[in-house]
Amino acid sequence: MDIFVKSSAVVLFISLLNPSYAEVYRIVDKEGKVSFSDRSPTELQQQATQSQSVEALDIDRNAHSTDPVIQGGEIKVSMIRLLSQQSYLALNNRLTDYQNKMERNIRDEDQLIQAYQAFQMNDPGIDEHFDLWVATFPASHHPYLARANYYIHQAVLINPETNQQLAEQHQLLISKAERDISQAMHLDNSNLGNYTLMLSAARLRNDHSDMKSIVNQALGFHPASFRIRSDYLLFITPTQGGSYRIMQRVIDEALQQSALNSRLKLLPAYIDYDKGQTHSLKSDYQTADSLFVKALSYGANDIIWQARAINFYKQHKYRKALKAFNRAILINPENSAYYNWRCKTHVQLNQFELAFETIEYADALSPGDDSIKETKNWLASKFKRQGYGL
Repeated sequence: MDIFVKSSAVVLFISLLNPSYAEVYRIVDKEGKVSFSDRSPTELQQQATQSQSVEALDIDRNAHSTDPVIQGGEIKVSMIRLLSQQSYLALNNRLTDYQNKMERNIRDEDQLIQAYQAFQMNDPGIDEHFDLWVATFPASHHPYLARANYYIHQAVLINPETNQQLAEQHQLLISKAERDISQAMHLDNSNLGNYTLMLSAARLRNDHSDMKSIVNQALGFHPASFRIRSDYLLFITPTQGGSYRIMQRVIDEALQQSALNSRLKLLPAYIDYDKGQTHSLKSDYQTADSLFVKALSYGANDIIWQARAINFYKQHKYRKALKAFNRAILINPENSAYYNWRCKTHVQLNQFELAFETIEYADALSPGDDSIKETKNWLASKFKRQGYGL
């Protein structure tokens, strides 16, 4: 019997994927106590945004306190379900709704990008669904962008330096993605999803000049976009061939638009975040944490909370790591990596029921993900060693 379907908590999670429960959210604290709320992840995110610099200190002062965690991911889970059901019209309508919402308020841009990123799957057979979606709605830009997300993700999983065959496969996937992006641009050249994908493709080709041109083109349509700039900043760090001087220029320009989108005030954190990552890789954990705390002083940012959590995890400070992963999930409940890491942390704390439940959330968000499969196998081995019956 598959041990990952034994938990009643997992069964309850699956039942919550039913659309009739779409407005109900499940909250689990560290001790496994369950409660429900009709407050959406967005509402909870707004709450989490307040007093971030204080929270960054509180995690050190009170690492053992109860910390309720929202279990979200309803955007990606619903998109994956609709694709598996071949509900292509519903997918088009859902993506159009996210696009219209973003065009009314740029602060909602992440929802559109997360919806497209739901299709970044590691499932070789799923491409048939994308082909059928394109064939059914050839005049819609959505299926092309969905399939391009799939191709880009497959390219990311390949190391082209391994051998010539993989290098050719890597290039073929990028070319397929760029053809779909080109068709999507022909149908709707203002969609933000075009440009985040174009940036990813340029990064895979290590083409910095093309990235700058893409950013300028995107900002012509969406001058207050946080997402375009934050993605670009991650692609021009010193380790990626850029520099902090170039990053600072992008940040300074962005802050001139902050009256249109207050999230742009988070961008100065990215230099300290990258410096913290560098120190963490060198096992200089104390300096890294100081830089992450400084970065968080600019406001709530899930990738920085994750970086701080991993930094704690490396030091075997698992309770602090758990609180930091929970902060990342509270801000962005759509990222499977956060649940995957949180599962590992639960295991280190011998919280096996929570570990099982958390890895199921990760799997629901990223079906077929190799790192999640590895965690499942590791969790199973830990589970057996602890003497639990299967």
